[in-house]
Amino acid sequence: MKYLILILCYLLPTFALAQDYKPLFNKLSEMASEGDGEAQYHLGMLYNNGIGTSKDIDKAYYWFKKSTEANDPLGAYKLGCYFAGQAGDVVEYDAKKALKYKLIAADAGYSYAQHDVALYYLQYGENDKAIEYITKSAHQGFRNAFEVLANLNYEGTIIPKNLLQAHSYILLSMMAGDGRPSQQAVAFMKIIEQELTQAQINKSIENADKWQIEMSPLTLTAKLGLRRSYRLAGLSIPEN
Repeated sequence: MKYLILILCYLLPTFALAQDYKPLFNKLSEMASEGDGEAQYHLGMLYNNGIGTSKDIDKAYYWFKKSTEANDPLGAYKLGCYFAGQAGDVVEYDAKKALKYKLIAADAGYSYAQHDVALYYLQYGENDKAIEYITKSAHQGFRNAFEVLANLNYEGTIIPKNLLQAHSYILLSMMAGDGRPSQQAVAFMKIIEQELTQAQINKSIENADKWQIEMSPLTLTAKLGLRRSYRLAGLSIPEN
């Protein structure tokens, strides 16, 4: 399998809010200017996505950098995304810096970062570290982590080939997130099942049912997205 560094960088979840984000932008700007690292991260996201202000990647980069300097791990993750190529010409691509900053978020418990870091380590041939981080991400229920583990178990080049385990992981990936599996996952499962007995498939389903998922506080904070920024700013989430 050819591994690509997937730029699965944190985007604010979309949900129906009133269109006036200016109070949020103003409050986060005030808090960020006072040195609040998390506020700096959220302000960077507003600039990154053009919420409450015009989209401005230069300013987003500035605030992600400030957030990282203030020891906010989500700011560090986003900075890593920028060095991985998400910021276009604003930041020169640098894989080592991307790994450096994403590793901060991975070690702080962010599932997306753990997945991304694992892919870097796979490219660098540091397989033990890759397995460590991708497994941590999977234990938080991150769909893409399950898909990587399914592929690794199916191929058997980095870890021993285990078709039953591969089936369990692809099944878990299909149940993760919104529960709507990709066509690729469905096709992959059919390929695996051609090499398994019905008894093995039943065992795989049983194993998947026993998989324990527990998201870290940082992953939960990231998933709150815009809602979290309102809470941090002490503002009420606008009614629809």
